Amino acid sequence: MGSEKAAWCEESTQVEELKRAAKEVVVGVEEAPALLCLIDALHRLGIANYFQQEIDRAFCRLLPTVASDLDLFHTSMQFRLLRQHAFPITPAVFNKFIDSNRKFMDHLAEDAEGLLSLYEASHLGFSGEQVLEEAKDFSSKNLSLLLSQNKLKGNLRGQVQLSLQLPLHWRILRVEARNFIDIYQQDVGMQHLVLLRLAKLEYNLMQSLYLDELKELTKWWTQVKAKYKPGFPREGRLVECYFWAVGAIPGREFSKGRKNLAAYGIIATVLDDMYDIQGSIEDLQKFTHAINLLDIKAVNELPDYMKVIYSAIVENGDQTARHASEHVGLNIDFLPRIKEQWESYCRAYMVEATWVREGYMPSFDDYMNNAWVSVGIVPSMVYTLLAQACAIAKYLPDCLDNWANSELFYWPCFITRLVDDLNSTDDEMERGEPNAMVCYMMERGVPQEEAKVHIRGLLNNAWTRLMELGDPQAPGHIPNSLLGVALSMCRSVQTIFLHGDWFGAQTQPNKDFLTQHLLTPIGD
Repeated sequence: MGSEKAAWCEESTQVEELKRAAKEVVVGVEEAPALLCLIDALHRLGIANYFQQEIDRAFCRLLPTVASDLDLFHTSMQFRLLRQHAFPITPAVFNKFIDSNRKFMDHLAEDAEGLLSLYEASHLGFSGEQVLEEAKDFSSKNLSLLLSQNKLKGNLRGQVQLSLQLPLHWRILRVEARNFIDIYQQDVGMQHLVLLRLAKLEYNLMQSLYLDELKELTKWWTQVKAKYKPGFPREGRLVECYFWAVGAIPGREFSKGRKNLAAYGIIATVLDDMYDIQGSIEDLQKFTHAINLLDIKAVNELPDYMKVIYSAIVENGDQTARHASEHVGLNIDFLPRIKEQWESYCRAYMVEATWVREGYMPSFDDYMNNAWVSVGIVPSMVYTLLAQACAIAKYLPDCLDNWANSELFYWPCFITRLVDDLNSTDDEMERGEPNAMVCYMMERGVPQEEAKVHIRGLLNNAWTRLMELGDPQAPGHIPNSLLGVALSMCRSVQTIFLHGDWFGAQTQPNKDFLTQHLLTPIGD
């Protein structure tokens, strides 16, 4: 233990030394194109948090001359970065690339780097910004064409393939850091080598912390599982749930909150099996009633196989509420808010369990009106907000009390439900369970591919609606500190489902993904 602590201290000292050297690099960049690329690199390398003041000052320098003489690549990057950070900017910056027919100029179709930058920018559009819809269509069509014609090589080819699967704005920042470090080290100049060294060290230090947390969770879950009579099919998907929590709450300072969120996810996976498959209606009614009490004394009224998971829920809720109250600096009891979330979550599960056992297939709208709650992201959002309570204390009471009518909660739930259902349709169809795809297909009498197109359209629109919540020019816009919680939750979900049903059958691509991002450090 002593040697591990000494190694940690030595590496932490290296981080501080590299941060000082890196700041000299950051403040020394003056020209707009280079400054944009630097800011983008800091974010994608996963080290922007160390240079927030310098980045804010850089944005202020960039604002007066927004995209005045920049090419497509840099104009698109500037639009993406400014909008991402809630600075006022409109799609009018792209007008210089549009011809008299209101289409993007033909010669841009061969500019692969410019097209990729435009494609990434197009995913930060607001409703009614037709230029960005045209940008998305134009860039995706021509990037796909360049791929099919084998005109893209090396890193650029890989970047385009990944972005067409999952755009940058939808990806977990930590996953992007791993991807971008590999790219950056092949192109970095000597003057920016310090940024690369800092990014690698930061990544490996965080991976070490994550492994320690994973060991703690494994010990806890092993003790819980030892009490199971009988076991549950998926037994919680511990590693998958933990990585999902890392995507939602990546910061070093949020270790306790991250573990609480991961524990919630593990419990929720077991609940999913219990309500969908194992529990009888009578047992589930007893369990749902006990959840309304959320009192350890109620455990005695439950069947044996439900007792341990109920106890875990009570313990997890108590720990999360206590941790938040200790760190927020306000005299607030968060336990009633957590209790409310478990109640609404299990009630929504009960509705779906009744549908399945009665063989009832709801309409798409009826399904979604319940499913945005049953997907379990409202409690996830509450746990995530409580994990970061110190930074957002002044917003917390109103935010938590008004969740049922809040778009900040609704759109991440909507997005998660659609992503989940897109990736689990076949299994749920076999079990006769409603999901968004199945309900739409049955209601409209359309084939699966047509339903997928519709659901993906709804998904894109939901991301747009979520982005609009942070529009600084809109009345009642949501602060970035809160919107960031919702975005991180959505990014985590989008990324983990990239290779199929993350919480269903364990596939080799998912195992390889977890091995790379949790177990394999980045070498020199």
